[in-house]
Amino acid sequence: MKILLIIEDITIGGGAERVVVNLANAFNAMRFDSGKYCCGGSKPQIEVLSLKNKNKNIPYPLSTEVRVVCYHDLCDLPPYKCDIKTIKGHYKRLCIKSKVFLYKLRFLVKFKLIKTGEVLQRKLNVVINKNKYDFVIDNTFADFYPYYKNKNTKYIHLKHISYYFLSQCTNDKYFKSLKNFDTLILLTNKELDIWQRYHSNVRVIPNFLPTIPQVSTNHSQKVVLSVGRMDSGDQKGFLRLLDIWKMVQTKIVDYHDSALPNLAMTNPHPSLRGESVDSPKQSINPKMDCHESLRASRNDNMANDLREWKLIIVGDGVLKSEIESKIRALNLGESVLLKPFTKDIEREYLGASIYAMASHFEGFPMVLLESTAYGLAPISFDIATGPSEIIEHNKSGFLIADNDLESYAEKLITLMRDESMRVAFGKEAKKIVSERFSKEVIMEKWREVFGIK
Repeated sequence: MKILLIIEDITIGGGAERVVVNLANAFNAMRFDSGKYCCGGSKPQIEVLSLKNKNKNIPYPLSTEVRVVCYHDLCDLPPYKCDIKTIKGHYKRLCIKSKVFLYKLRFLVKFKLIKTGEVLQRKLNVVINKNKYDFVIDNTFADFYPYYKNKNTKYIHLKHISYYFLSQCTNDKYFKSLKNFDTLILLTNKELDIWQRYHSNVRVIPNFLPTIPQVSTNHSQKVVLSVGRMDSGDQKGFLRLLDIWKMVQTKIVDYHDSALPNLAMTNPHPSLRGESVDSPKQSINPKMDCHESLRASRNDNMANDLREWKLIIVGDGVLKSEIESKIRALNLGESVLLKPFTKDIEREYLGASIYAMASHFEGFPMVLLESTAYGLAPISFDIATGPSEIIEHNKSGFLIADNDLESYAEKLITLMRDESMRVAFGKEAKKIVSERFSKEVIMEKWREVFGIK
């Protein structure tokens, strides 16, 4: 069986790219004992077609048995110009054979009889049909449609973006074009009813983790973590996360300031009460003094403890300079640390006890899945799709009404103050990931799609 996975750029660090790598590795490791596309213990051929190649290396570990090819736009037309100078193997031979076809495309573009995006569509269809794949799994936003279908190939579109976001930036033509695919796969059940209006064969298959880590984080660590690509639209919500963190810091100062006068005035010196030092002591309520003193002491201790917490944001992208500017503007330099994208993300997970997600929209957030697998206590806005599939509110974490920054800050402080709550949430979150999103559980769903046992 031959399977092709299409992705816009496999060399950048992101959730969809990580999912494609995970799927390629998992498909490559599958053995099929029966079914239409296999015979006794055969192994599939897995290929990844990347439409662009911004970086030299793939940021996630991919099996050497998986073939990766970068699609080279021979017409050299924006926005699909690729910086790769050569085309490997049968793709190169195919394009040479299709020279007449490509000249026709150049002519159509030159005289504006066809749009640039359509050039990519037509050339992709030629490449794919000539190679006779059994399954083509498209992971792009809108870069591929099977207009010219091979009758023996099944075309699958895996949606990494929520309907809510797509409805804001696309039109009816986009949704109607999805009918060209044989199967539409969603990552969450929350939008199943919506997508069934546009396609008759819709399945739900969440993302998975290749392995469930045996280790869990130490919840005594005073670190809040957030990870993601810093894109121009601020999908991950890092800018509003900084606003939330500023609220947290303000509340910490308020706790400290409210404690100081109470500690000083609980039982002040007679001279501070306007009395003579030698005059008889006025009657006071010792219980009132004791309670006020204890309350003030607790607030002061809590403020001192909360001041030790740090927010670490891991990621790279065009928005990074704006994030840095906002950190300076909000005077958060001492409590916020920015780190570049790293392949050793496990180290970051194990160095924190809370995972904070502030995304404006998600499909199915891999970073939230990964962080909870390491036992981090999660907190997230309850956006249209994604977090609510992973977090059970008040049981394995907190879900906050979208854009309610004040409530988010309050719940974040609640987690920061209570280590036992972090431990309980983290333990339950890890259990949910193990039971619902392991590779073994999810691959059974893919085997059903492939029609194999």
